[in-house]
Amino acid sequence: MRCLRMRVLLLLILSTLTISSIYSLSERQVYNPIRNLDYDWDEVSITFTWTAPLNPAGLLYYKVYRDGTHIASPPGLSYTDTPSSNGWHYSITALYSGGES
Repeated sequence: MRCLRMRVLLLLILSTLTISSIYSLSERQVYNPIRNLDYDWDEVSITFTWTAPLNPAGLLYYKVYRDGTHIASPPGLSYTDTPSSNGWHYSITALYSGGES
């Protein structure tokens, strides 16, 4: 009998965790990312171009990061950077009124 109670209790805990995980995921807002990111570089600068997200409702502007640090917020679909050395890592996100892609 004691073993059966422990199984039922474990089952209740597992089902509660599963339900709350599903609820949390369904409530999370997903923001559409930029598309078709491309770049062109020379010895002095690097230029990124991209197209807008599929559903840009609520889109405010874009954010450019270099090595995890926010360096620019271009309103358009391109950005040119002139880094002082090679080996940078870039990421570009879309900023919406409710969050970031």
